[in-house]
Amino acid sequence: MAGTLREEYDRNVARSGLTGFVTTHVGRAEEVAATRTLPIDLLFIDDDHSREGFQAAFKAWMPFLKVGGLLALHSTTTTEEHHDGFCVLANQVVVAPQWAEKRLVRTTTFARKVRD
Repeated sequence: MAGTLREEYDRNVARSGLTGFVTTHVGRAEEVAATRTLPIDLLFIDDDHSREGFQAAFKAWMPFLKVGGLLALHSTTTTEEHHDGFCVLANQVVVAPQWAEKRLVRTTTFARKVRD
């Protein structure tokens, strides 16, 4: 099926039956978070992979992730300089006692927020 990456993404969300559950925001994480008002159950971050960029995205979105919510961090196995922000965050920030049930699935780290 031809189309843009966004069209393919939208088809996958629809095919999975998640259209009513998934809200997709396009833009820099901090810019999108600045317009956010409602809490969220799942946060998937795939943004600027630098340490500074990823920390900014994480900091901007954490107030919205509910206790009990799930965090997914993409590319957490990458250790290349200037592209290791996800890896550093997963290993140094997403730790107990604020986070539990931490799991690495391929290149994405998942963790449950257990306290603010």
